[in-house]
This record gives sequence, structure tokens and C-alpha cells, in this order.
Amino acid sequence: MPAIDWHVHTPCSCDCITDPAESTHVAMNRGLKGICFTDHVDFDPRDDGVGFFNWKMYNELIDGARGKFPGMHVKTGFELNWQEEFKKEIEAFLEGKQVDFLLGSVHWVSTGFINDRTTYDDRTFDDFIDEWIKESLSLLSSGIADGFAHFDYFYLQTRHVYPSISREDIYDYAGEVIESLITHDVSLEINTSALRKGLDEPFPSWNFLRHFRKDGGNLVHLGSDSHEARHVKFRFDECLKMVKSIFH
Repeated sequence: MPAIDWHVHTPCSCDCITDPAESTHVAMNRGLKGICFTDHVDFDPRDDGVGFFNWKMYNELIDGARGKFPGMHVKTGFELNWQEEFKKEIEAFLEGKQVDFLLGSVHWVSTGFINDRTTYDDRTFDDFIDEWIKESLSLLSSGIADGFAHFDYFYLQTRHVYPSISREDIYDYAGEVIESLITHDVSLEINTSALRKGLDEPFPSWNFLRHFRKDGGNLVHLGSDSHEARHVKFRFDECLKMVKSIFH
């Protein structure tokens, strides 16, 4: 696994103000060989990030980081929020834009943002996960994604709303998505931001990853989901040891 943090944000994400040169400097000082800037690209009008991403500004910021740290592999990317209803808008946005790594994510369902408690009001877990799975399969079948970001990010809320659903259960629910990940050669992100957000394991959990490996999955990458330079490579060393033990 290359010594790269594959999920870092810049001021082209509406929730980040950190210059990528600063994040690149931290990455270099912490022993990484590279860093990939995957800014939010959103289309749902309910999202604060709609229309925020600026391609010209993004490239200027990346060029600045590369100029200051020529020895680092500074890679480009998007964290693209997939929603089937915005497929045409997504395709139009991507036209003519070449990046090194495109992360697909599912942030929204019909009732709201997946890390918003009210999204789950009057919904059973089965009802929610069925919609999430449908969007995830649509993302994977689109062929645009190189990686799948923070697989069970919704667990931040569902653990409270549906306490009978464990992280172990998520693997069984999401079997069709996992099969599609493997079939389409999409890398599963091991996102360490979960360790900053009150969970004891990354997104997804270690048992999830053990099942994934047993079922034939072998493409994974590490991402800090950093919105601040200090979070670049967050707890990578301990996570890398676990990854090596699972994917040996």
C-alpha cells in the first residue's frame, strides 16, 4: 500500500479552509510520500456545498502545493456525492476534468443527510439501508469511482437510532454492494476520521474488513478525511498494522 493519504480536503470544499500546501507539508513531515486532495462535489440543493467547488481555484492550489514540495506526490481527486437523480449533472461536471483518484460517496437519501438524526425519523433501518444500497449500487455501476469513501459513515447516527443493529450486521445487509465493489475493482476506503468522531474503529470496522478479505476483496486504501492539516495521516500507523494483518 503506497504511503499516501488518499482523502484530504482543501478550501474548495465548503467545510475546509486549510491550504493544501500546509497539508502537504504535514504529510511530508509525518513520513508520507504523497497526498491526494479529494474535494467535495455536491449536487443536492439541500447540501451547503452545492456550487461551491471551483475547478480553476482547485488546480491553482494544487499547483502551489506541488511547487513548494516537488519531492511529494501531490495527487488530484474528488469526493463526489453520488445520487442517481443527479446522474446527468454529475456526468456534465466530470466532462473534461481529469483527476488521479475519484472517491464516490453516498451522503444523502430522500429524507436527508446520513449524519443528521432527523433523516431517520419514522424510518426503519431496513427502509433506510435499502435506499442507501440502491444509491451505492448505482454509483458502482456508473464506472466513475476509483474508491468508495467511508462505507458505513451512517453508523454515527444509526447506532443511536437503531441500537439493535451492530456494525457486524452491516456487512450482511450490504452484501450486494460488497460484491459490486469487488466486481468493479473499486477500492474500499479505510477512513480514520471515525476515530476522531467517537468510534473505536475506522469506517468500516475491522471485522467488516476481515469479512471483505475472506470474500475476495483486496483493494483498500487509507484516508484521513482531513479538513485540517493536523489530521493528515491521522492514526495511520496503528491502522496500517491492522490492514497488513488482514490483507497479508
